[in-house]
Amino acid sequence: MQVVLQQLGQLLFDAIPTIILFVLLHFYLKRVLYRPLQAVLSQRTERIDGRLAAARALIEQAEQKLAGYEAALRARRVENYKHVEARRQAALALGQQRLAQARHQSGQTALEARQQLAAQSETARHNLQAGAEVLAGQIMTQVLGGGARRPAVSPGAGA
Repeated sequence: MQVVLQQLGQLLFDAIPTIILFVLLHFYLKRVLYRPLQAVLSQRTERIDGRLAAARALIEQAEQKLAGYEAALRARRVENYKHVEARRQAALALGQQRLAQARHQSGQTALEARQQLAAQSETARHNLQAGAEVLAGQIMTQVLGGGARRPAVSPGAGA
């Protein structure tokens, strides 16, 4: 067992320069390779974070512009709807006005036609009455004797 321990001690003693070289290599690589690599990686991370922040800001601006455009579009649609509705109401009112005017005009035409018809009816009635009186006189003269003539009754006189 003593031999094993002695061999182990010799092995460790022979490994001391390797350990020292390993430690020195570690510090050297840390200074020459790892620190600059870390600096480059941290700069890269900072640039990425900066660009992400800028991209988020641009996205936020775009969303704000989009919201503004959508609000303006909604307002314009409402304005257009109101304009169309006003024109529709105006057209409806004009149609109602023309309809009332046409009704009034047709009522006037019908009244004038009734008045004309009443006047024509009165004239025809008067003419028929005068003709009836003349015919009655002629019939009476023929029925009553035929010899004695009575004077003809004028169309507007008596009855």
